[in-house]
Amino acid sequence: MSNSFLVALLENICESRKIPKVQVERAISPFLDIFIEDALRLVFKNDKNYSGKIFKICPEFPLMKIDETKQSTNIDWLMVNSDRNEILFVELKTSDSSVSGSFKRSKPKEMPQFDKYQEKSNRIHLEGGGLLIDELFEIAKASKQPKKYAFIIEMISKYEAMIRSCNSAKIIYIVPKTSKSIALSYVEKVLTFSDFPAEIAGDYSKEWRIVQKYLRKFDELPEPDVDLISRKESTHRPMGYVKFDQLIQICKTDGDKIIISFTGGEKAFANKSLKELKNRRHYKWDDVDNIKFWIRKNWIRGDRVLEILKKDHHYLG
Repeated sequence: MSNSFLVALLENICESRKIPKVQVERAISPFLDIFIEDALRLVFKNDKNYSGKIFKICPEFPLMKIDETKQSTNIDWLMVNSDRNEILFVELKTSDSSVSGSFKRSKPKEMPQFDKYQEKSNRIHLEGGGLLIDELFEIAKASKQPKKYAFIIEMISKYEAMIRSCNSAKIIYIVPKTSKSIALSYVEKVLTFSDFPAEIAGDYSKEWRIVQKYLRKFDELPEPDVDLISRKESTHRPMGYVKFDQLIQICKTDGDKIIISFTGGEKAFANKSLKELKNRRHYKWDDVDNIKFWIRKNWIRGDRVLEILKKDHHYLG
């Protein structure tokens, strides 16, 4: 593949983000798959909780659901940190909607995607990494097409001892920068595309520079349509979501440069108890210049949030 063709292909994928229902994650994951092992080793090189020798075991690894159907859900990458005897579940998300959707039920009786990963992680702490291999054989045996699992079984066979030696697991989400705050409300380790190293040594070092350049574009919102302002409020995405303690910090840092969503505005915010405000699941925030996209009465400037907390709740942060 020539570099000019690679650029054109990645440019095309980035442009497709603007098209509804295009599955960009499936398009971009093969490019990242080639580098994911080295990329994570470098990203976590100095991380006291995640550093180590990281191996990619299998992309799209099937995890057996907890029901009795022997059906599965796939994690984008099953990886292992051999220095820590830890399984790594690595999930790729390329849009704000797919990030938020990961933590919601797609069907009334269906667990959210993240909860499925968390359930499996909890079991590994109790039973060890070997349960992934044992359940894979159960999935294959119950399948009407067991041969399609033969390749996966072959892939993991050389890592079987490594997987079975693992007694813990961690979940890692790779998300756009605009979604990092909401992902951190659920996931312990969240990476953005800009966190990946600028350089990766090896046969494809030049290609990585190109891939990384376009991966970074996923940290930016797509260009809005010219008539975006005339559309409904719900078409505009906020800059992020934060917990109460994070809210205080960004209000202190950015003050009059940001706005915070609260139905009913300043009066409703002041009338809530401090306990209710602290226990709120999250707060939506945006740049003050984006007030044009929102219903003004439901938004409070960051510096006013601090003033109301001090005046009406005697909260000094």
